[in-house]
Amino acid sequence: MKTIDLKGVQIEFYDSAEDLPIRRYQKFNKFLMIDNEVGSDFIDFNKRTAKAVDFLRNKMLEQAVQELENRRQMVYNSFMEYAPRDRALAILVRSIDGKLVSEFSADALDEVIDKLDSLELSKMKADQIVDESKKKIEKELEMYFPEQFKRSGQLEYNSLWLGMMREELRGIIEDTDVDLTNHRKNMLILDKPNSWNVKSKHSMEREMEVGFEKFLIGVSELTSESTDTMTTYKFYALNEYIADKNKSLKDGRKNHKV
Repeated sequence: MKTIDLKGVQIEFYDSAEDLPIRRYQKFNKFLMIDNEVGSDFIDFNKRTAKAVDFLRNKMLEQAVQELENRRQMVYNSFMEYAPRDRALAILVRSIDGKLVSEFSADALDEVIDKLDSLELSKMKADQIVDESKKKIEKELEMYFPEQFKRSGQLEYNSLWLGMMREELRGIIEDTDVDLTNHRKNMLILDKPNSWNVKSKHSMEREMEVGFEKFLIGVSELTSESTDTMTTYKFYALNEYIADKNKSLKDGRKNHKV
C-alpha cells in the first residue's frame, strides 16, 4: 500500500497486485485505456486530430472515422469535466482518513475525486501515483505470470518504430529522401482505434465489462473462490491453475486414446 498525507488526512492507495482486488484492476485498466484512446483535454484533441489525418493519408477511412468519433467523445468529456484518468486514480484509493472506500460505482468514484480535489491533490502528484502503481503492478504480473503477460504487440510496434528511426537516420546521414510511408502505415495498423461509446455496436467498454463479468462467472463455476474480494495476484494464479488443469486433462484423454 502507498500512503500520502494531504492536509493532515491520510490517503491510502493500492499499488500492488497482491492487494488490489481484481475488479478494481479491471476498471483501472479500462479507464487508462479510455484516457489513452479518447482523453479529455486540448492535448488529446490534437492527438486525435493528428492520428485521424494519418489514417486518411494512408487511406484507412474506417479507422479515420473512428478516430474522429473518439475526438468528438473527447470534446464531450472536456465539456462535462470528465477525466478517465481521474477515475483510474480514484479506483486505487483504499481508504481516506482510515475509512475504507468499498464502493467504486461511477458516483462513488466521483465522490472520491471531489474529496481529493478538496484536499488539493496536485495533478503532478496524481499522475505520479497512477503511473507508479501501474508500472509496479504490471512488473509484478509479468514476473509471476510471464505466459499470461507477453508483450508481443508492444514489442512488434517498438520494432517498427526503431526501423523507421533507422531509415530516417540513414536519410540524414546520406542526405537523401527516404520513403517512410510503409513504416508509418504498418505502425497505424497495430494502433487501430477502438470505439468507447457504450451505445456503439462494437463498444470496447461494453465488451470489456460484459466479457469480464462472464469470465468471473466461469471462474466461480469452476472454483469455490469469491471473485468479489479476490486480489489481482490470486486471480491470475487461479487462471493459470485452471489452464494447467485443463491441459493435464486433455493430455490424459489423448494418452488414454492411444
